Amino acid sequence: MEKQKIVVAYIFLVGLPVLGLVGILRAGGSLAAPPAIHGPWEVSADFTSWRGVPCGQWLTDAGQPLMTITQAAAEMSVSLNNPEKTILTGTLTGNTLDAMVPCVAGSAAAGSPNSSYEYPLHSSLHLHAVINGQGTARFLTGSISLDGCVKCVPTHFRAVRPLWEVK
Repeated sequence: MEKQKIVVAYIFLVGLPVLGLVGILRAGGSLAAPPAIHGPWEVSADFTSWRGVPCGQWLTDAGQPLMTITQAAAEMSVSLNNPEKTILTGTLTGNTLDAMVPCVAGSAAAGSPNSSYEYPLHSSLHLHAVINGQGTARFLTGSISLDGCVKCVPTHFRAVRPLWEVK
């Protein structure tokens, strides 16, 4: 009788939790982690057309590495290496990164050579990028645009991780 109680207790205390763990592992077996793209990125692009554009100084005044990506699963923040330390927030869906930050037109465009542009009072700086490559050979291609500004042409870019950062 005592042995029977021990066997029943063993089944409930060990067997059922092991079966539950196996079920959980099988259910999550098809899940895939988003690609890891955190860290600094050097951007190749011509931002000269952004001089005088509201929020354009965020890009023209930035040094390399132009952006640093902080990643928590599919949530991203992209910090620009400019004096204001501008942060774009966004998400990673599959291999596509979308991030933005609100931009208010104002003194940034006043007196500039491009002041004839028609800038919206409230818009957003938008970064759209596709992740290419695998592992340490990953690179980003995409565009940066000022949403709501009809005359502002999106700037296409390519970004790579600095050699000292690739491990």
